[in-house]
Amino acid sequence: MSARLTRARAIYGYFSKDVRKRRGRLLGGIGFAVLYAVSRVAEPWPLKIVFDQVLFHKPANGFWLSPFTVFGRSSYDLLAAAGLALAIAALVRGIAYYYEDYLLSSAAQEIVYSIRRRLYRHLHRLPLSFHQRRSTGDLLVRLSSDILLLRDVLIDSIVNLGSGLVLIVLMLAVMLFVDPVLTGIALLVMPLIAVVSAFYGRRIRVSSRRQRKREGQIAAAMHETLTAMDVVQLHGAGEREQERFQQLNRKSLKQGTQAVRLEARMNRSVEFALAGGTVAVLWAGTVRALHGAITPGELIVFISYLRAAYRPLRRASKSVQRSAKALAAAERIAEVLDTEPELTDRPTATAAPPLQGRIAFQGVDFAYAVDQTVLEGVDFEVRPGTTVAIVGETGSGKSTLVGLVPRLHDPVQGRVSVDGLDVRDLTLDSLRAQISVVRQESVLFGLSIAENIRYGCPDASDEEVRAAAAAAGIDEFLDELPDGYDTVLSERGSSLSGGQRQRIALARALVRKTPILILDEPTTGLDAAKERDVVRAIRELTRDTTTLLVTHDMRLVRDTDEVIVLDQGRIADRGAYEQLLVRSPQFRRLVGGYDDDAAEPMTRVPGASDGRDGPRVLFYSHNGVGVGHLQRQLDLAGAYRLRHPDASVLLVTGSHAASMFEFPGGVDFVKLPSLKMVDRYRTWEPRDLPLPREAVSGMRSELLEQTVRHFGPDLLVADFMPAGPYGELLPALERLEQGGGQAIAGFRDVIDEPAFVRELWEETEVYETLREHYDAICVYGDPRITDFAEEYGLDDSLAERLSYCGYLGRAPRRATDVPLYERPFVLATCGGGADGAAMLDGFVHTVSDLRRRHGGTWIAVTGPLMPYDEHQRLARLGEQRGVNVHRTVPELRSHVAVADCVVAMPGYNTVCDVLSFRRRAVFVPRQGPSREQTLRARRLEAWGVGQVVLEPSVESLGRAIERAFAAPVLRSPPLPLMGLQRALDVFDQTLDLVTTT
Repeated sequence: MSARLTRARAIYGYFSKDVRKRRGRLLGGIGFAVLYAVSRVAEPWPLKIVFDQVLFHKPANGFWLSPFTVFGRSSYDLLAAAGLALAIAALVRGIAYYYEDYLLSSAAQEIVYSIRRRLYRHLHRLPLSFHQRRSTGDLLVRLSSDILLLRDVLIDSIVNLGSGLVLIVLMLAVMLFVDPVLTGIALLVMPLIAVVSAFYGRRIRVSSRRQRKREGQIAAAMHETLTAMDVVQLHGAGEREQERFQQLNRKSLKQGTQAVRLEARMNRSVEFALAGGTVAVLWAGTVRALHGAITPGELIVFISYLRAAYRPLRRASKSVQRSAKALAAAERIAEVLDTEPELTDRPTATAAPPLQGRIAFQGVDFAYAVDQTVLEGVDFEVRPGTTVAIVGETGSGKSTLVGLVPRLHDPVQGRVSVDGLDVRDLTLDSLRAQISVVRQESVLFGLSIAENIRYGCPDASDEEVRAAAAAAGIDEFLDELPDGYDTVLSERGSSLSGGQRQRIALARALVRKTPILILDEPTTGLDAAKERDVVRAIRELTRDTTTLLVTHDMRLVRDTDEVIVLDQGRIADRGAYEQLLVRSPQFRRLVGGYDDDAAEPMTRVPGASDGRDGPRVLFYSHNGVGVGHLQRQLDLAGAYRLRHPDASVLLVTGSHAASMFEFPGGVDFVKLPSLKMVDRYRTWEPRDLPLPREAVSGMRSELLEQTVRHFGPDLLVADFMPAGPYGELLPALERLEQGGGQAIAGFRDVIDEPAFVRELWEETEVYETLREHYDAICVYGDPRITDFAEEYGLDDSLAERLSYCGYLGRAPRRATDVPLYERPFVLATCGGGADGAAMLDGFVHTVSDLRRRHGGTWIAVTGPLMPYDEHQRLARLGEQRGVNVHRTVPELRSHVAVADCVVAMPGYNTVCDVLSFRRRAVFVPRQGPSREQTLRARRLEAWGVGQVVLEPSVESLGRAIERAFAAPVLRSPPLPLMGLQRALDVFDQTLDLVTTT
């Protein structure tokens, strides 16, 4: 009992200040409680008058009778006075009860409000380490239901028990006045009730404390699961989580049932004791009335007082139960309030002056525990306005290191200073007011977007908010939101994408305009497109601030002024990005993705020795409609290998016809699963694999990324689609940049209609891809065909990277490469053959009349991509018309070189062949979906290069071939054909940047 009282006094000591502030209401409530008790004491006395003087006509004398003789001494006068006394007592009791309840309850609510506010404020002052150790759900229980229970111990146990004690004392005084003997008998049960209350109260408190702990565990589990519902559902873990919840719930139920059972036993024991006392008093009182010691009225009055006195005892036993529960809750609250903040302002701390941002670490050690050293001997300085990257393997102490600047932790040894001032000598609020932090997981609140941006700077104007949003790229998606800046977000901003949340967090940092900025993995978990947006916002954010950047993204690291490499809590090296690539094996391992289990690096880093002197070049051909993209890349790869025999050259292609090409020595290739274009460069579907588009696209992207990772190219040359279908090349480009490699985007002379291309490139973010990932742009054409920058909307930054290389001209071919054909030799080809059946069908039907007039040899090449049944149909038709139809021919380019007339679709490579070998030609452009061949054919026709048939028929095609026969041989091409040499010059210039770096 004494131990419980000691604990109760200790608990009251924690909250006495909150109680004392409401002492006016509490004292008023207690006063009305006393008045209520007095009215209850006076209530039974009129019954004695009714029984003794009115019913039994017993004589009565004494001062207590005078209030009942106001109307006279007759029986009716006494009865009227007794009724009036009862009515007055009831009225007083009702008024007293109202004010007692109102004053005490309102005081209780204010106490709850005050304690909750104090606890919440205290939680904000506690360090991150405390919150990392405690579950959020348990803290929420302490803030809510535990405080409500605490109200019971502060109000019920003190006020209610106090008012009950007053009532009992008054009742006992009257009972002593009526009959001391019966009063003595009635008091015998009180020690028994006290023993019962002490016995069960301790057990109820222990059981309640365990139940509160279980309730905290349940709240923690619910909070954890509900905030990660997407993970639960995506992993099909709903049943497992429900079972985990059921286990915790059953334990709480068991503990709650045990507490209820103890309460019931206590109530039973108290009722038995009170019933025994009532029986004893009734028996003894009746005996005394029979012997004339007391009157029947006095017995009735005594029994009434006894029942009234026992009622507070029952309430006291209930209060003991509630107090036991409340004491358990109060101990949990006091436990938190007892936790002293580890980080506080020193007594001599001063407000931080306006900071410049010079940060210095001097001999800093830090450990979370005695045997858990995280940082050791850290020394470095950051100049104002510079950006320093902190890199290292996971667990090397990067986030802990930057957390020392805003004093999320204090070093156990050494000193962290800003502008020469030890951060511990500055007040926390003034220091943190000049530091902005953007973390890996952007936390937004259920406020409007504008309020989230203003969160760190409530006084920011609307103009400042809009400026920060524009710099962070938020206005790009604001139009999609229903209320713009006033759109209220869901909990933690889950209604937005990860990239959008991160950009709002960056805008929040921008609007604060602090001299120091800390970025902790700001791009982790974002896809390539969203990552580009965030990187652009980061570059805007770090322009005029001192920035500490923790990241694994080497693209961000390359832009910094200095890099610090952490290894197991120590600084392993520091310096510029390029310097560390050369001298730091730890940094090269982070950049290039070393295999920790292998002696050799999996990724070759430029400048690092790997036993080869030559560069490594990777050519990427996404797929195309036919074989043109692959042919162009193969020409470039072969030429590069001839110029640089020591180079390693690898070609990655999705072309279904890759196996038909002869790959020169020193050039190898990787085959991607093939796609086919469904519409104009937007939609691609698997060509043959019975898999979903997403699966095949993912396979291609992974193959590309792994190829770059293992091959480690110094240079990547892409053709036509800088990001590839569905952005498949972007991870490989990211990997390339991490390894220090460069990228070049190559384009043919004509892409498609300019307006369509600009729309397509905006939609698929090609402009952003070119800006972010490509160091040079090669156009294998001439501005007289297409002003590439003007037609396709390149801005100044991209136009500066643009080089017109000219057409990829061919070397002269030997006549021995082809058989001796009867002249005239007419060759019809449609490239890979994917969409050339209609053109070849028209050619075969045209030949019969022409062959009778001119004789000669007429050959049609269907190509490896034409469906086999279509090829067979054309072959049978050719037999009837005197045309040799072949699927492929060896050295097709040599055949073009000796043909008297070439009938072909004006694809880029065919035009290069015709111009290089100066052949007569008839061009039949593809009808769709791309307009590239039509645009090219019209410009060639204007220069007198070949005959163009836009709407082929037997008659129009025949006339075109006749005109071609009659036309003079092209003496000199109207366009430059030095594209191979000039393209290789651009490649070498870009590689010189790599090797110089």
